[in-house]
Amino acid sequence: MEKANYLSYPALVCLPGQYDNLRKRVDERNYWIHRKSIDTVKPMVDDKPPRTYLHFHMNRKKIQVEHEKITDIERGNRMLLEKIAYILRTRGRVDHWNDYQSKSLNSGKRHRELIKIALENQAILRRINSSKSHYMHHCFEDEFKISRKYIENISRFPSFQKNQNRLPPAAFSI
Repeated sequence: MEKANYLSYPALVCLPGQYDNLRKRVDERNYWIHRKSIDTVKPMVDDKPPRTYLHFHMNRKKIQVEHEKITDIERGNRMLLEKIAYILRTRGRVDHWNDYQSKSLNSGKRHRELIKIALENQAILRRINSSKSHYMHHCFEDEFKISRKYIENISRFPSFQKNQNRLPPAAFSI
């Protein structure tokens, strides 16, 4: 409190040694008036936390989904409880028969397509059987016989007949 330039309240300035006690009392009184005014002053900037709104913190969709999940679980538990009660009432017989026969929704169409393909195949087979060959197979056979004769004529070793120089099948059996 001795330095006057640091004070933010009015100070009594006088010559050294003159009215020391009075100067101290006035300075102290001014200091406390200043402190009181500082304590009662209102800030220019709003430093309060922002308002909180309920719909920011309470997610209704999440609560609804949780409620539906709990409802589904309770429904499943109730169904299991009914099944257990039925088993206890009827002494728990096992029903393992599966009366369901799988049925395709497309089976009629597939069957019609199968019949259509079978008819088409039969028509193609009839056309193939009724058509005549464009190849003259008797000419091919004659040419084959002639080429065999040429081969026999030019070969070094004579060819044997099919059954010649073969042992009968009974000779191989023991």
